[in-house]
Amino acid sequence: MSPVVRSRSSTAVARCEPQETRKTRKLKTPDGPVTRESVYRDWHVTGNVGREKTEIVVGDSGRIIFGTCSCAFFQENLLGKGPCEHMIALFKASADGRKDLPTSVPASTAPAPPPKPSLDEDSEVEGEEDFDENSENENNEGR
Repeated sequence: MSPVVRSRSSTAVARCEPQETRKTRKLKTPDGPVTRESVYRDWHVTGNVGREKTEIVVGDSGRIIFGTCSCAFFQENLLGKGPCEHMIALFKASADGRKDLPTSVPASTAPAPPPKPSLDEDSEVEGEEDFDENSENENNEGR
């Protein structure tokens, strides 16, 4: 059972950054082998909780999967009895920084493309030249 968080000291998150790990796997399918790439995103968080230097890695499932702390509880038990109160405090303090930002914008808020100019039969598009197939054929015959 993990210790109850009763830390009254300050918690300062020094760094909260995502880390991506890519793994390539070859899968068997009825149509033949297929290669797929899996991307795992973990959050590496470091900071100070009171006088203790603490570091945690939070998996994409939202759980602490690795950590270190300079406190006596961690030094004695490692993670055998769960994370120490400093790790839990750092985990809670970093919750806002561990949110994934959207990688795309919904279509309703995306800017509309500029309207295309309407073409009349007599108008020309800027940058285009008149093209006459007969003159092109005559030029190619002389070669």
